[in-house]
Amino acid sequence: MLTPVAGGVVGRHLVAKDSVERSDVIVVLAAYAPDRALEAADLCREGYASLIVFSSEDRQSDTAFRRMETLSIRIPESHETMASIALQAGVPQEAIEMADIRGESTRSEAIRLKRILSARNIGSLIAVTSKSHTRRVGKIFRRVFGKGVKIRVRASRYDDFDPDAWWRERWQARTVLMEYLKLIDFHWVSFTGREEA
Repeated sequence: MLTPVAGGVVGRHLVAKDSVERSDVIVVLAAYAPDRALEAADLCREGYASLIVFSSEDRQSDTAFRRMETLSIRIPESHETMASIALQAGVPQEAIEMADIRGESTRSEAIRLKRILSARNIGSLIAVTSKSHTRRVGKIFRRVFGKGVKIRVRASRYDDFDPDAWWRERWQARTVLMEYLKLIDFHWVSFTGREEA
């Protein structure tokens, strides 16, 4: 049986807390997660970076999107919605950029973002994501970008994930389970040397 103390240790292990400092760019990891957009907007307005890059996510059902295109049906994608949130929260249009990379995983997202951001010669970035995702994002981004780019990972202050009581809500319990499985995958990939494009 999981005790509150043990549960808290399990939950808190997923949440990495980097201090943020002025950086070249803020990267918002792909997802429909308004809390991430709000956090990025706050950081930009607070002067931590003058550019926010919103990463696009892989389409889970490309068949449906292709069919919608033939019917001239257009819906905003998650990165467009997130950029709209930042705009409405006071971030100027010129401070927002879209990265149409369609990453299938956090690892492929990092690899594709590196290709785009390398052209800018960046030396530092703040990766904004959900609380439970921060430890894995830090590991992946530092591995992919290497020592030449200073990585700071920031959890959204608007994320409701509670590392000390995650087992009380089904969505949080599912999140914890998935994050640990993905951490195992990260270590397996590191061990085997298998990388994604």
